Amino acid sequence: MTGLAFTYTTLTNAAQTWLDDTDSDWVNATTLAQLVYLSENRVTIDLDLTIFDTVSTGQSYASSNTTGLVARPSGIIVTDALGYLIPTGSPSAGKFVPILLRDYGWVKDYLVPGFTGPPQYYAEVDITNWIIAPFPDVTYGLVNWGPYAPASLNDSGSATWLSTNVSELLLLAMLVEVSLLLKNTARLSAAMTDYTAKLSSDKVRMRALRRKDMSVLQGEGLGMPDGKTPASNPAQE
Repeated sequence: MTGLAFTYTTLTNAAQTWLDDTDSDWVNATTLAQLVYLSENRVTIDLDLTIFDTVSTGQSYASSNTTGLVARPSGIIVTDALGYLIPTGSPSAGKFVPILLRDYGWVKDYLVPGFTGPPQYYAEVDITNWIIAPFPDVTYGLVNWGPYAPASLNDSGSATWLSTNVSELLLLAMLVEVSLLLKNTARLSAAMTDYTAKLSSDKVRMRALRRKDMSVLQGEGLGMPDGKTPASNPAQE
């Protein structure tokens, strides 16, 4: 027997059947699409799997950069790691070098006019940009990876990874979202209980795919104890 795989139509139909409710308050093209998205988003956040991570090499820290700002790749949710490739002309050309995550104030403190060098630190500025320091002496090709939003049933209607591999959890998430919309406390309580129980078992089943603490992994990989002070700001020497 093959597993259950929902399409957009079968998932929304199943929600109506399970709830025994086809009221037009939620059974309409606009609201159903929103509920599907909210259900997928709930499952994606709660499972927190690394399989939706993507490597991007499209950004660069150009030698002409005078602000330290670099656009994040479109669609990335969180930057798990960022680094650069050593430019050509070096015996180590092409080698990946990590850039360390610091807070915004720390990075700004290292953006000193007239002082340039390889990227050392970065911070998330907003949903659009990173800020990187120091100013670059040459152009560096950046490599980053992190989670992107997975394919949605709203994209094509066809089955997705979520609707195939965690179909029951996705349906239960849909029942939760519908109950929230309809402000049905009794239904919401029952749906949330079922969703939480299924989420717990799916987390165990997919334990090898779940995200680890990247800050711990980065610290171990770099061999730098947490809280160690890096090289001093040349402007303060």
